[in-house]
Amino acid sequence: MTHPTVDDIALYFSKYRAEIYRFLFGIVQCEHIAHDLTQDTYLRLADYQGGREIENPRAFLYRIANNLAIDYLRAQSKQTQLFVETAIDDVAMAPVDNNTPPDIIQNRQQLDILHQVINALPDNCRDIIIRSRFMGQTHEQIASELGISKSWVEKNIIQALRLCKLALDNQKPN
Repeated sequence: MTHPTVDDIALYFSKYRAEIYRFLFGIVQCEHIAHDLTQDTYLRLADYQGGREIENPRAFLYRIANNLAIDYLRAQSKQTQLFVETAIDDVAMAPVDNNTPPDIIQNRQQLDILHQVINALPDNCRDIIIRSRFMGQTHEQIASELGISKSWVEKNIIQALRLCKLALDNQKPN
């Protein structure tokens, strides 16, 4: 068939939906995203305008699902990188030129809070944030040296930065 009919799409949806969902969940590790991507897979099939015949609908659905998952992960990676790059600015202390005694005290208090938060992190998370923020290693370098994925590095950095920001926000007077 060149263009699937509504009946074909309904058949494929009922026949392969759970399988495609499990495949996508294995990639994105989130029920909601896997569900959304499963729906998007069938929408892409419904919108298929290719001139070539679909010889193996199951394989075609897997290809669509895989491409959607890759697109999603790329977008997440870009968003994560943007968050990591901007979050450190939110966590950063006041500018160095604030040399009044209250500013110095506040900066030292913030440093103490950050020190406590970082020391309280799980060992792997603490190692990752120290390598990233204090040793200047890239996410790729950290992942390679620790034998973990780049996305796991990014997730740990985000977790550490969120905890730092939360601790600093809790320290501020209301």
